Amino acid sequence: MAVYGIMETKSFRINKTNCIDDIAYSNDHAGILPGSDHILDIYFSSLVPCPDDPGLFPPERNDYLRSIKLDHARSQSYTAWKLLEIAIKHSFDMSMQELSPHKLASGKWVSSSLFFSISHTKTSAAVAVSDSDVGIDIEDADAFAFKNNSIPKRLMRRILSPNDEPVICCDHVGFLKLWTAKESIYKLNNREQFIPSEIDTSSLPTASILIELDHRNVISVAYNEPTPIRVFRIDFESI
Repeated sequence: MAVYGIMETKSFRINKTNCIDDIAYSNDHAGILPGSDHILDIYFSSLVPCPDDPGLFPPERNDYLRSIKLDHARSQSYTAWKLLEIAIKHSFDMSMQELSPHKLASGKWVSSSLFFSISHTKTSAAVAVSDSDVGIDIEDADAFAFKNNSIPKRLMRRILSPNDEPVICCDHVGFLKLWTAKESIYKLNNREQFIPSEIDTSSLPTASILIELDHRNVISVAYNEPTPIRVFRIDFESI
């Protein structure tokens, strides 16, 4: 299943992730392909405060962070971008300068060197890096706990497509796995608008995992080719 590694520097530590359950693949053509040359790595961490001088590349990211008024929102964006910096170095031995990310008119950041996707919640951030198209989404599982563990019908109508089985989201974790899988497909396809009921999770391989940081989080990733997935938890020591 997942392959893990450990690397230490003065600023962060990469550890084996604490998975509550196995990676769950969405359909038969998703999952591990033995001997695959593809790379698909997931990195996640709790949020860290954004310093006064973020020191990110490209410079536009620093300008963007300074434009964010709320400290918490600034920390979300900062942590996600630092995760990307760590991820490309650890997985591809590349610097951010070599990655040379740029922003599309839609607001999505991309690179001509490799593929990446970022996501964050109020508590955590996650990044996926790959040598093929990828999309990732992370949500706080505890924030989505419903009364009597029953999903409101209005949310079911909003998320379920004709091909979705209602039983797969009969609890809030199952609901979030489906929701984040659809969000990751939306990000991979770079759609203009997120309409969950119009996204069929059987259209692309997806994988979902329930992990534990300071909070429980559900992470889903969408990709084009069956690929071994590696998962890394980042523990920031000092920035």
